[in-house]
Amino acid sequence: MIWTTRWKQIEGFPDYYVSDDGRVFSMKRMKVMNLFEKHGQKYVKMTNNYQQYQRNVDNLRRAAFRGE
Repeated sequence: MIWTTRWKQIEGFPDYYVSDDGRVFSMKRMKVMNLFEKHGQKYVKMTNNYQQYQRNVDNLRRAAFRGE
């Protein structure tokens, strides 16, 4: 069986991509980002326009792959 992972750009964060299995990739750092847990959910820290944001990974994934 062949496994394929799909990646989509995160809306509002042009340098970041989220996969259908919940990983986040940074184009600037060229690596998969480290996730952290908060209130039992997985979060990632991303920057945009020199500001840092924390986003729920499941919400990012759902928004990117909505309708599929």
